[in-house]
Amino acid sequence: MKSLFKDEAMIFRNDNNGRISYSTTISKKNPSGEWEQAYIGIQFKNGVNFQNRAKIQIQEAWLSFYKTKDGKAVFYIFCNKFSQAAEDENQDSQVPEGFQALEDDDDIPF
Repeated sequence: MKSLFKDEAMIFRNDNNGRISYSTTISKKNPSGEWEQAYIGIQFKNGVNFQNRAKIQIQEAWLSFYKTKDGKAVFYIFCNKFSQAAEDENQDSQVPEGFQALEDDDDIPF
């Protein structure tokens, strides 16, 4: 079975002992009509690097899997093509909005 995904997604970054992994969320309505969310791994081509909570527009992605040592299938999304939201490309999550002038030590008055 072939699956293709195209949509906006928020990417969550996890740094673990020098290894970076990413996940995103999928959602559905449960029988009582409430939305439920679950995390699913998402992988990219080598060299792709995101900050936590980056927003992207997925242009081409599909469902894939790998098998653990005991043969269990672990499913994830492989994203081949995407574009990053303009506000995320230049945004530093450590600096609050409106305080960009204070990023450089020369601008601090003391």
